[in-house]
Amino acid sequence: MKDRLTISSDLGHDGDGLVRYRIRAENADFRGSTLAWGTEIDAEKLADVLTGFPTTTPSSLEYQFGDSKSGECRLLFQTLDHVGHCCVWATISEPYSFVVAGKFQSVLVCLTFTPASLDDFCAELRRFESGKDNEASLKSTEL
Repeated sequence: MKDRLTISSDLGHDGDGLVRYRIRAENADFRGSTLAWGTEIDAEKLADVLTGFPTTTPSSLEYQFGDSKSGECRLLFQTLDHVGHCCVWATISEPYSFVVAGKFQSVLVCLTFTPASLDDFCAELRRFESGKDNEASLKSTEL
């Protein structure tokens, strides 16, 4: 299994502008995924806020998809040291069962990466188009 954070969506909606994103995070020890609501431009917005990260050391940046009632992913990007090594903490919650309302599964997954792999991830996020099978993966690097 490759350590990675993956965001995918076809950006399809029924006129309200809300779309579902599938966010998956996995490393050697943990993995989790959720379907989270967002807007058509959330992938592009995430790429915009991540452009040039990190600008200083230490640095951190947060972004969220979804909400606590229907599926959520909170992403916390951080620097690890002064030479450019970074990590992302993905806090994922997913409804356990629609039969048992209010019950959620959750996981906290950490992935390390370099700014170069983040640049590739942002480029993939910017290519998201409505009606296509879009996917962007931030691949983890060993530090």
